[in-house]
Amino acid sequence: MRWVVCAGADEEPGIVDAVSGLAGCEEVRTIADPVRAREELLGAPAGEASCAVGEHVEGIAPVNLAAAIAADGHAAEVLLLVEDPSGSLRSRARGAGVAVLPKPRAAHGEDGGPDAAASAQASFSSALARADAALADRAPVIAIASGRGGVGKTVLASLMGSMASQWGMRCALVDADLCSGDLFSRFGLEGGTDLARLASCPDVTPKDVESVSVRVAEGLTLLGPCSRPELAETLGWRFGRMLQTLASENDLVVVDCSTTVTDAVAQALQASDRVLLVGDELRGAVGSLARVAALCVRLGVPRTRIVRVMARCDERKGDEREYRAAIGLETARSFRMPEGGSDVSELMLSGRALELAESGGELAASVAGCLATLLSELGRLPDSPQAERALKRSEPRRRRGLFRRAREAS
Repeated sequence: MRWVVCAGADEEPGIVDAVSGLAGCEEVRTIADPVRAREELLGAPAGEASCAVGEHVEGIAPVNLAAAIAADGHAAEVLLLVEDPSGSLRSRARGAGVAVLPKPRAAHGEDGGPDAAASAQASFSSALARADAALADRAPVIAIASGRGGVGKTVLASLMGSMASQWGMRCALVDADLCSGDLFSRFGLEGGTDLARLASCPDVTPKDVESVSVRVAEGLTLLGPCSRPELAETLGWRFGRMLQTLASENDLVVVDCSTTVTDAVAQALQASDRVLLVGDELRGAVGSLARVAALCVRLGVPRTRIVRVMARCDERKGDEREYRAAIGLETARSFRMPEGGSDVSELMLSGRALELAESGGELAASVAGCLATLLSELGRLPDSPQAERALKRSEPRRRRGLFRRAREAS
């Protein structure tokens, strides 16, 4: 395995020493220029080289560089080595598939001789193994966002969570509209849970997260919002840490983001494996969705993780390439969701999201196909006949052309 190290001059020796001692390391190359380092990895066959990024690279935020290299898909492993990583940094890196480790020091500069160097190397290797295990075991996080309200974002979140649980998955539904979210009402609950209680926790443990969760159905839990809007921003980095904990304890995490960009929403977007941008074709939809798409890119979310969902779509309009181009998502995967009709509104307003998910109606089928496709892409499609049928139904069908129909008629 070849390693490419991109770091500042002062930290480079320690990082080189650390990766040189890893099992299977055959060569270490140092490249100070982030652009050249990324090009080097892109030029190598996929999986034949790994990258270690220090916290003092020039010209770019190190987490952005690491996330971009991970998204390129050529590096076998991407490490971000930071002296004192914050919770939000860990959350963002983890969502990008980047392992965050304490920055090592050069072995030849330490006191204690060979034994101390060997001990430092063993400690680094152990930390890397734990980080790799955490990345491998983490459940996917799907964030659902929009530039404005009323487009069906919360309906989509509640249906996805309901379907995942009905397919045998353990799913956590998070209401990231901490001030005025009402995701709980879709399940007939009188109120949600108070996430502000996490603000007093020195760390966010699984027990802390469980204390602010409510069981909605078998395999489905709900968290959020805050009981008092003025306490929403007291969560800080703990919201991202909560998402990490949920991802380690469940099979899927679905986050319903608010239309107002808060610190919690930013952390959710950065931690996500897929960001679903929900919009429609009404006036102003393009501009509002374009702003959210641009925000995702600025936060370091790779475009390959952004998915376009057209709600309340007109099935007579089959081509939306110009629409996607207008919001900068020309190559993004796109799903179309029908209106659903009065029955959908009645079920959702009466808190019967679970019943709607089982209905088999047009909207439920569309959401099931979308969820099954995303889980399949992420390698997490459950072993469930319902999920497999939903995936099969969502596969695109070739439209028969005029000449083919003519041949069949003859």
